[in-house]
Amino acid sequence: MSQMRFQLSVFAIIAALCLSASPGVGAIIGLFFGFGIAFFVAGPSFMAAGILRDLGIPVDDKMMGVLLLLLYAAMTMGLAYAAWRARERGDADRARLHGAKAILFGTLPIMGWLSVQALADAWP
Repeated sequence: MSQMRFQLSVFAIIAALCLSASPGVGAIIGLFFGFGIAFFVAGPSFMAAGILRDLGIPVDDKMMGVLLLLLYAAMTMGLAYAAWRARERGDADRARLHGAKAILFGTLPIMGWLSVQALADAWP
């Protein structure tokens, strides 16, 4: 049962990736990606940059973006490492869970880029 859920999860991720490149649905997904980035990434990153500046660490927008990208990459690699460790221990269910999360986190930037491009193409 768990294997089938993993396969369905991977199939759903692939379907979402394909839909994000389509002109109609991809534009809507791109709009929601934009809202998500505006509300859940930009605000906290501006607050973190302000705190770092108050602490005397000179940080600009480009450095904050690089820091967020490195944090996201480390989180994705951590999930892949957790999947690998669970597989080595013989815990197939946990390995599939962490593997599906790592696949999703790895494809989210691609989905975002494709859907924002679809939104830009659909914009009048």
